Amino acid sequence: MLPQINKLVLKNAGVIKNFKDKGVEIVRVSKGDLSENAAKMEKAIRKRGKELGLEREFNEILKKFPDKEKLRETLINAHKNIFKLDFLTTSVAITSLPWLVNLYTELTTGRKGYSGEFEMADEAYTDKQAKGHEENKDKKLLLSFGLAIAPALIIPGYVARAMKQGSEQLGRLSGWIKKNAKNFDYKDGKFMSLLTYAVMWHTGDLPSYLLAARDKHELKYNAVAFPVLGAFFFAGDRILNSVFGRFLDKHKGTSIMNTKGYEKAGFWKKLFMPMKSLKDITSAKSLKYAQGMYWGNMALTALLIGTIMPRILNRVLKKNVEAELEQENTTRKEVLRDLFSVKSDNSYIDMEEALRVIHQQ
Repeated sequence: MLPQINKLVLKNAGVIKNFKDKGVEIVRVSKGDLSENAAKMEKAIRKRGKELGLEREFNEILKKFPDKEKLRETLINAHKNIFKLDFLTTSVAITSLPWLVNLYTELTTGRKGYSGEFEMADEAYTDKQAKGHEENKDKKLLLSFGLAIAPALIIPGYVARAMKQGSEQLGRLSGWIKKNAKNFDYKDGKFMSLLTYAVMWHTGDLPSYLLAARDKHELKYNAVAFPVLGAFFFAGDRILNSVFGRFLDKHKGTSIMNTKGYEKAGFWKKLFMPMKSLKDITSAKSLKYAQGMYWGNMALTALLIGTIMPRILNRVLKKNVEAELEQENTTRKEVLRDLFSVKSDNSYIDMEEALRVIHQQ
């Protein structure tokens, strides 16, 4: 969707003439170059135009805006709107997912409640566990989408404002955003950065799965599983690449890691040392090892989060459910014993009353 969003936003901003205008690639000028000043922006536009073979198209845009500060603000606003539209569509789609999965489960199984418990307990148990969720489902659904939509309307504007202002006007957070604006860049103008997705994940994805949990056991499961998944997605892969890549460079004589700026780094900083892009690895030997490391790390990650973690969490879930069922059985036995014990007047309790009490329990 991003190429179409880029065209729509830049055309509405008056930066490009129509949807076929190749000048749309001006979105590939880094946010870091836009956030400093007009002179740096203009230099970056000319350099990027030359790199992409779009000098004529980018020069036309520069001529269209004699006031380069006006162009800088226009492009920052364009980036804001692109971010906002992408944030909205992505976050709403991701937020919908657990709710659609719940609906699909209910339609295909005919049962309410957490499907992870369906083979562990009967329908009466899962219905009872899901009672609170069913009673508040509509409110939780609205809150889930509210948490996804509100940040999509607020955060892009906050980032854009930090990019426009001078450093002396900024607070700690906005100052950090201005300094790290390039980390919000979309790769090739189409693929969101890790930081961009991290913002969406924490405000839309994670809260939605927690709110869609149908009982306390599913909530506990998701509260453990999703932070682990997030840790692997946002940091684990890079750490694995750093550990194995540095090992290969040291012991196999490869040149996989990008050591620039990490020459004197300590242990913790080196854990996040990036590997080189595959297109920048010229040695056939290094490229072979880098590709092997890629597939090896993917297999290891799949094993850890796709097999080992679910097995551990399912085992914990089963123990919790069995403990609750055992407690319920014990309670029923105690109720039955009390109900059918001899009363003070040597008469037994009425069977109808006994069944009513058992049903309540």
